[in-house]
Amino acid sequence: MPTSTSRSQCQIPVGENTDDQYTTLNGTVETGSLWKVTEAASFLNISPGTLFHWVSQRKLPCIRFGSRCLRFDPEQTKQWAKRHGQPESCTGKRDI
Repeated sequence: MPTSTSRSQCQIPVGENTDDQYTTLNGTVETGSLWKVTEAASFLNISPGTLFHWVSQRKLPCIRFGSRCLRFDPEQTKQWAKRHGQPESCTGKRDI
């Protein structure tokens, strides 16, 4: 039974699935290539709590497996980070 989501950027698996891949709203994703919360948080250099907060505010794309299991597509996460990263002039040490 296919399911979908209309209000969220998160994807809910739909259609056929096997042990190593899921068909999502945006295509087929291999589960072995998905990042767990700790891996995505580490890549973004934020805490897992901040990551959960951003997901709950629908700021960050994710894939949901059930109500409590989140995974992140590395390519989508990297693209999101490029779009939402700080400009070069904002990085580095502050002058006091």
